[in-house]
Amino acid sequence: MRPLTLFLTILAAMALSSAGWADTPLLRHHVVVSAPKVTLGDVFQGAGEHADTVVANAPAPGRSIAYDGAWLRSVAQAYGLDWRPTGTETVQIERASRLITAGEIKAALIRALGSAREGPRHGSDTMSLSLDNETLRFEVSETATGPVTVADLRRLDDSGRFRAILRLPSAGDRPDDVQVSGQFHHMIEIPVLTERAAPGKVIRKRDIEWLSMRKEALDRRDIVDAEALIGKSPRRAIRAGEPVRHRDVQEPIVVKKGQMVTVRYVTDRMTLIAQGKAMEDGARREVIRILNLRSNSVIEGEVAGPSVADVITNKMSIGAGVAALN
Repeated sequence: MRPLTLFLTILAAMALSSAGWADTPLLRHHVVVSAPKVTLGDVFQGAGEHADTVVANAPAPGRSIAYDGAWLRSVAQAYGLDWRPTGTETVQIERASRLITAGEIKAALIRALGSAREGPRHGSDTMSLSLDNETLRFEVSETATGPVTVADLRRLDDSGRFRAILRLPSAGDRPDDVQVSGQFHHMIEIPVLTERAAPGKVIRKRDIEWLSMRKEALDRRDIVDAEALIGKSPRRAIRAGEPVRHRDVQEPIVVKKGQMVTVRYVTDRMTLIAQGKAMEDGARREVIRILNLRSNSVIEGEVAGPSVADVITNKMSIGAGVAALN
């Protein structure tokens, strides 16, 4: 045989072999599907005209299922595919999914309750909830659209306990209804300090941030209005980020124990002034004991400002007031 003829013969044989190989169905050993059904073309490459024919139900989203050689052979025979198992062939079919998180579930429940609010409302209620299973999550088809919806929501008692039926998004499947349970919580935002504050510090607006906490955990003595903090001074050290009680703060100390004080006795007819020594700390409008340095007697005065106190005129006669400062 001439060389050219031999070469052409080999090429023809290779072409025929390739064509036969191309027509031979090939098993896909691992398949990931998005649809709820599995087609012949999902299982076999080169399935021909029956490629779009449904041969099985897909597993649930996020799950997988395996079919053995006997099942594969019966499917191939049913659709005229020239394929036979050569050993222990199997096909693993996995359903693609997307995750529904506990956060999405909580958001759906709060929307259903009608208590979702936009942004913080300092000192007012918002709504939060906890699930009995905080690791709860569901897998749905990756092509599923739409949010989680609440088909039924029932409060079980006055403590906020609830039970709900959720409807998960689907993509051609029958929608899945699942039951969840948990507890709703009324939340309140209260003012707290951004950093530790020691006695003597005057609290300013810039020293305050907001802490969201469960209303049932709030003590009735806790401050919920920032105005009750601004301009005040700690009676004792106050830690950052913790609720502050009314008894923890006071008006700033403007007269300190041992400090020299100008004591005034003022009436419509006269003003008397004397020097004294404070026997205790005092904030503005607070009554403190003062030692009269002239008479060495102890009198009471209301702090009017830094180093100034007024004898309380409505508690004594003019004569007594004059005697107190002499």
